[in-house]
Amino acid sequence: MAKVKFFPAVVGLEDRTVPSASPAEVVAAFARTAQTTAEVRGLADTLGAPRTTGEFQFIATRFRALSDQSLTDAGVLNEYLSDLTAQVTADPSLTSTVGPFVGQVNFAVTSATVNALYADVFALGFGGSPRVPPPVPPPVDFPVNFGPDPAPTTTSPPATASPPAATSSLPFSLSDPSFRTLPSGTRVWDVTPGSGATVAVGDTITARYTGYLTDGTIFDTNNSFQTVLNNTNLIQGFVDGLDGIQVGGTRRLFIPAAQAYGSQTRPGIPANSDLVFEVAVLSSP
Repeated sequence: MAKVKFFPAVVGLEDRTVPSASPAEVVAAFARTAQTTAEVRGLADTLGAPRTTGEFQFIATRFRALSDQSLTDAGVLNEYLSDLTAQVTADPSLTSTVGPFVGQVNFAVTSATVNALYADVFALGFGGSPRVPPPVPPPVDFPVNFGPDPAPTTTSPPATASPPAATSSLPFSLSDPSFRTLPSGTRVWDVTPGSGATVAVGDTITARYTGYLTDGTIFDTNNSFQTVLNNTNLIQGFVDGLDGIQVGGTRRLFIPAAQAYGSQTRPGIPANSDLVFEVAVLSSP
């Protein structure tokens, strides 16, 4: 596990920068994340050391608790990140004072999330019981609902797209003519055109998105996701699908499995799954 520097420098921020999470909660989450990072790294560096049965039990219990706490801390920090991003977007004059914290908090969210994953793996490795996954949330019914997709016809579908499931509960239809197909096979639909800067591959963006399977199951959602638009960080279909969108715009993407995770199985995503996203680009520094 690579060693990284971590600077929880949020003490002294005005209360207005954390309307959803109190300053005390944010500072505590920063501090716990730094401490957990050190504890996880320490165990990773001594995995080969001999241990007693009691030590195995202690580590399994301790690291399961660390995993649970890290997930909670990631949620607090992500809430704080959303608040910072929203404030800078609403009032660009805050960029010089609030802006520098955005990257730091984004790193803290990632650290807490990675800590939770490592701690959970260590808990299992030292004899802890597997975590019971939470139930899949029901699909969100957006204000505009075009109804379920029709049953597949006998006409052969295009080679780049799988036919939508007959029982899909997506809040929009994958057969809507508003979709246009890109050369890669990814299909896009500009629901709301943006009026800001045009996004290109390699740009940093902050976006809000919901990810669906074609049957309408939501596998991921994020209200303030900051990333670099390239295939090092993202699946190829996501990069192709957002290339050229303008800030402030909302776009729907249909990504064939070959442009997503292919035959890999991911949390909430079966192998060979086509993916659907609704993405709103909030800003691009």
